[in-house]
Amino acid sequence: MERPNLLIITTLGFMLTVAESMRFDLLSGNTKCISEDIKGNAMTVGKYTVVNPNEGYPVPDTHKVTVRVTSPFGNNYHHGDHADSGHFAFTAAEAGDYTACFWAPAHKPEMTVTVEFEWKSGVAAKDWSKLAKKGKIEGMELELKKLFDTVTAIHEEMFYLRAREEEMQQLNRSTNSKMAGLSFLSLVNCVSMSHLKQIHALSFVAKLQNHHLVLAKILRFTAVSPSGDLSYAHRLFDKIPQPNTFLYNTLIRGYAKSLYPSYSVNLFNQMRRSRVDPDEYSFNFLIKARSRVRASEVHDRGSGGERDEIHGATMERDYGVKANIEHYGCVINMLGQAGQLDKAYELTDSLPIPGNEVVWEALLTACRTYCDVVLAERVVKKLSELRPDDEVRYYNVLYNIYVAAGRTAEVNEVRSENHLLLC
Repeated sequence: MERPNLLIITTLGFMLTVAESMRFDLLSGNTKCISEDIKGNAMTVGKYTVVNPNEGYPVPDTHKVTVRVTSPFGNNYHHGDHADSGHFAFTAAEAGDYTACFWAPAHKPEMTVTVEFEWKSGVAAKDWSKLAKKGKIEGMELELKKLFDTVTAIHEEMFYLRAREEEMQQLNRSTNSKMAGLSFLSLVNCVSMSHLKQIHALSFVAKLQNHHLVLAKILRFTAVSPSGDLSYAHRLFDKIPQPNTFLYNTLIRGYAKSLYPSYSVNLFNQMRRSRVDPDEYSFNFLIKARSRVRASEVHDRGSGGERDEIHGATMERDYGVKANIEHYGCVINMLGQAGQLDKAYELTDSLPIPGNEVVWEALLTACRTYCDVVLAERVVKKLSELRPDDEVRYYNVLYNIYVAAGRTAEVNEVRSENHLLLC
């Protein structure tokens, strides 16, 4: 019962070890490369011989070749220059495809060089006769030694093939993901809703309608692009099972720029109820939307209307988002548009962020809108300290505020003091 098992193991051993012998023709001026997949720490040997076209005489120079053997990472393991025969032997330090390249020098007229090449690796690469002589091994002991090495090679080969299979599966998954993105790269150049609808329909055919990259691209175009369709974006958004922060932000941003900025607030509340964490961009878009909601309330009802404020402290305490200069700028702009200039000034003057001339300029714009001369004077003074090089521009704004408010004396004063600067 044991002999058939030994036969099976021995047969598998010869199947799994590499012993490649070949004969090929090489035209002068050309190169031929042969690759072999060799696992790490495996021994490999090879020998090559140029077939002499004139037997009994030395091989002519026209038939000598250059040979180079390299590892998967380009390391050189053998180099034979202008050779008619040679051999190499090494233990593979890297697993993967090793390459043996043969190059025949150019010659006129063109000639054909015939090469015999033998390449062995693994158990087949061992010289058992030398091993037997060196270790004084004879008969059955040598056969057992061969069998043991064969079984070991089979075991190692199985693990190696399994690892290679996992690498290929990972490569396939990565390639599929990249191809999905490349397939819809045309979304970047989408210029109309009709074009986008064609791409959206194609995503269903390709079964990529739920791919996160495809959804993000389609939603961004429909919600944010001037050629988009916000209602289409909202319908698409409602069909997404678990939208992430980016998708929420995209739709909030779209509504913040639209005629219905209050929808951004509703989406933000939906985002909180769904326990999706907002980020700094969420608050940027939300505050911009809230500023436009307040502006519409001022226009429609004649008063700012009291609503809960969005404070940097609340953002950091409740959501872990630290307010930046853009957040403060949006809040100040929101207060300014609502006519709450005193609150806007108080917040601007107490900002913990240096280099905040941007928010002071936003406040100056609000002063101009409401012709608040007293506050505008304080803001211009502060801006002139922060950016003295732009003092002329700020005084031009103050000059226009004086004119709009009918403050003739101040107009003449600014004109006389800055007559060389004002235009």
